[in-house]
Order: sequence, then structure tokens, then C-alpha cells
Amino acid sequence: MYCLISKNYENTKRGAFTTAQRFKRDFPEYIDAIDIDNIKNISDIRKDYSRLVFSTQAPHRYGGMYGFTKQDKCDIVYLRRDFFPGAWVNSTSNGFAYYKESPKIKSYIPQFTTSGFKCNPSQDVIVLGFYYRPSITTDSCAWFFNFLFNLKIRIHLFTFGNRLQIDSCDLPPRVMSHTHTYNNEYFFSKITHYIHFKSNTFCDPFPNALLEAVDSGAQIIIPENERPFKDGIDDVASCVKYHTTLTDRLTYNNSHTILKGENFRDFYLKLFNNNFEYTFNRDKYANLNEWCLGEL
Repeated sequence: MYCLISKNYENTKRGAFTTAQRFKRDFPEYIDAIDIDNIKNISDIRKDYSRLVFSTQAPHRYGGMYGFTKQDKCDIVYLRRDFFPGAWVNSTSNGFAYYKESPKIKSYIPQFTTSGFKCNPSQDVIVLGFYYRPSITTDSCAWFFNFLFNLKIRIHLFTFGNRLQIDSCDLPPRVMSHTHTYNNEYFFSKITHYIHFKSNTFCDPFPNALLEAVDSGAQIIIPENERPFKDGIDDVASCVKYHTTLTDRLTYNNSHTILKGENFRDFYLKLFNNNFEYTFNRDKYANLNEWCLGEL
């Protein structure tokens, strides 16, 4: 059995923690999942598992419980390239484009699960969802506010992530209401559309919230933005139909996208039976969609 270790950010949780819990749910015979805050000593749990897999991609978030000097040669560590992945024994990424553009990251091991979320199917009113992370994607949040104040159609707004402090009297003219929640299942059950901006400053290995939006059936909006890099947003965009602007007339059906969690089940069973190791030619595929078609 393998143990996925991540950091629970309490209200906002974050993708690594949420995904680890779903892997434990979907593959209970192979996967356990533990919050780093519930571990007193990493060494004490090594004997209980075949390998430890650290999925929170910023080692300093482990609060000193784990880091470069405390790694074991068997550990698998998900890392962003800011944290010197070449110096770790088994660095990996869950983002295809991110891995392609980060030669010092040693492997690509995706993390696709099924959320089970279902969006609001209403066609009568647009309920727009946005994942608010001002400390991480500052420019995206600024673009979002500009987007709201330039809306041409009336909407209701739902946000999750960090709390968006905005009074009803301060809402943009065409935003009829705003609700914030920390419950992502509730969030996706209320929205009809989900908007995700491409940040110019934060390279996101893989945005789990965007995958959840696709999984829920919401209409996906990814505004156009030319950037000097590609990341997990481009991964998702290569596999789904999405809008670049908010429209109340055109809808896309992504119910058969290759990104559905069940499409990855055989891949994970092979991964688990191969000591949680997977390799392929880094230059073989141009994007995630090609990788899925070739490897799943």
C-alpha cells in the first residue's frame, strides 16, 4: 500500500489534499492518505507502506516535518520547479505541460479522479463560478473584477477558495447576487458556468478546480491570453470544449471528455502494480490530449 501525504489548508483544502482523499476512496486496497499535520514523525510510518508519496507541491508547507534533508530515496515528491526538483531523488509533477517545460522534474504522474459533482442545469439564468486565490493568482483576480464590471448580461455570482469580501451594495451593476462558500460540492451544484483565467505570474502545474468544473458539467470559460509558458490550464483546454467569453446562447457538452476519472483507472492499476513508477518519452506527445490518447 502507498501513502499519499498532503497538507490540508482547512477551509480551502487545495487540490493535493482533496485528490489524495479521492484516491483513498477509489483505490482503498492500494492507497492511504494522511494529512501531514497528523504525522508526528515521518520515519515512524515508513514501515507501514511500500512508498510515501508527498503530493503537496511546496515542501515548506509541511511545516518542517518533511523536506530535502528528510527525504528517503524511495519517496516520490510532487514539486514545482521553484523547489529545485533536480536535487530530489524522485521528483514528479501532475501537470503534463508543466513537466514538458521543466526538464529537471524527473517524471510525470497525473492525478485524475472523479469528483461526482453536478452543476446547476438551469438554462434560465447564468450562475458564474470563480475560484478566488488573490495571494496566488493576483493578476487573475484583478482581471476577474474588471470582467465583472464590464459584463453585458446579468448573472449571479458564486465564489470559493479565499473569502471574497464584497457587500451587496458594492456589487458590479450586472451582478444580481454573490455567495461565497468553502464547500466545493455545494459551489459546483449551484453554478452553470465556471471561469478560469490564465495567470501571467503563476504557473499552475494542474488546476484541480478547473478539472472539477469540467467533471460537474459546467460551461467552461477560459479567456484568451498569450503567455510565455504553458501549464495545467493548457492541459485541460487541450481536452475539452470551452468558451473564451461569457455567452448565454452557446453550450458545450464535455460529458465524454477523456479527462473523466474512470478513463484513468487501468493506468493507475498498472502504476500501483509497478511500484508507483511510470516513464515515457518526454518528447513523444505535444499536449495532454495526445498523451491520453497514446497512454490510456
